[in-house]
Amino acid sequence: MTEGNSHKKTKKKLKEKMPLKAKKLLVLKRPLKNIIRKKQCRHHNTIFKVVFVVLVLYVLVNLADWKEHWDSKKQDILIQQQKMDPVAEQLTDAMDIQEWAKPMQCKAGKRKRLAFLKTHKTGGGTLTGILNRFTDYQQIDIAIPKNDVRFNWPASFSHQEVQVSRLKDRRADMLNLHSVLNRPELGKIMKPGFKLVTILREPVRQFYSMFYYLNLPKHYGIANESDPVSTFMENPYRYHHFKPFLKVGRERYFEENLIHNGNLYDLDFTRFQEKGKDRGLRDFIQYLEKAFHLVMITEKYDESLLLLKKLMCWDFMDIVYMKKHVNHNLQNESFAISNATAESIRGWNYFDAVLYNHFSKRLDEIIGKQDKEKFKTDLMLFRELNDAVVTFCLNNSTSADVDGTIQKFDKILEVLKDIGETPPPAFLEKPDCFCTKMKRNERDYMFFFAKRFPPFYFMKGLSRPQSTDDC
Repeated sequence: MTEGNSHKKTKKKLKEKMPLKAKKLLVLKRPLKNIIRKKQCRHHNTIFKVVFVVLVLYVLVNLADWKEHWDSKKQDILIQQQKMDPVAEQLTDAMDIQEWAKPMQCKAGKRKRLAFLKTHKTGGGTLTGILNRFTDYQQIDIAIPKNDVRFNWPASFSHQEVQVSRLKDRRADMLNLHSVLNRPELGKIMKPGFKLVTILREPVRQFYSMFYYLNLPKHYGIANESDPVSTFMENPYRYHHFKPFLKVGRERYFEENLIHNGNLYDLDFTRFQEKGKDRGLRDFIQYLEKAFHLVMITEKYDESLLLLKKLMCWDFMDIVYMKKHVNHNLQNESFAISNATAESIRGWNYFDAVLYNHFSKRLDEIIGKQDKEKFKTDLMLFRELNDAVVTFCLNNSTSADVDGTIQKFDKILEVLKDIGETPPPAFLEKPDCFCTKMKRNERDYMFFFAKRFPPFYFMKGLSRPQSTDDC
């Protein structure tokens, strides 16, 4: 007899010996179990339906992002199939100082492919304004970030952070917001033959600007000191402790680390750190010389813009500007920095100081290769033109009843005549609109571009808005 049969017989005997009352309870218990099982099944079905609905909603919400990611992957595969190497192409395309002495070949017209790696508190917001206005009037494709007005900062730049659905050819002509340098990734999103530019600022002024921009005196509890910066520099490690760059939500970033060699972080020095202080910095500078076509200097802003104009075959009216994000306290003539504090800041930002000194000297050498008299005249005329445009735009009117406005408009035409440049039709037709675009900040311009180029607009048969439609 098997063990199973024995167990059944034992169970049957026990059941026969059970009292009548117990047998009745057992009979009542069976339908109760069935009812409970049915309720459990219904409950499980309800949970399953809720989970299913949530999953469907999640898929629908993220479908566009997944498609964009897959399209980017396909673009990477296409690049590999065509055996394109954007990084090698661009590194060999960098200009040495001697090449700056030669005139640029501008027979094909204005160059429209430019990536500007924007560093912090260096005057980059003003340059971004110039580039956004150029993009607007030339109606070229600009890279728009998925979140905020930065490309994945403080992480390294990734082409997947660009809204490729707004780019007709899945490649951009212009890119000009905050990002950490990553040449291979830039090559994946920019059209071939693009120029790469950045800007550096004198470390002491940059430190002051960043220190007060982040409201660090209050953060460190030294706001009531007569000179918070001097107090900080007496013992910086008492207040400042390096912390990992953290992303809070999707828009706020921890930026305090930028007061300590922040340019090195933006330009991706981390890959050279293992080589040691001196060799790593030397190799890093050599890499930047090959990576960038032009490193502008804030203290030589107008001179740098003239070189950018030459590099890109642009006109003078393409580079006129209004200053943005200016710390007026630093612009005040009464603002003074003691020599001791300045030296302490340069020591604290040693790497940034070496970087700045090198590229400032390099810019001077490039300027020295230009026709001395012509460059001097161009600089004088450009400043005269820029002053005339800014004065006109601050009045923001062309009506004859405003005292002096017509004369200011004529002043712009007069300087352009001296330069030998034809006024842009867009400026002549709608000068007020030109001024509106000059004043617009980068965040508002990104919203404008996002509205102008809705996702997959080129597949929907939508025509591009004209550059004056927003005025």
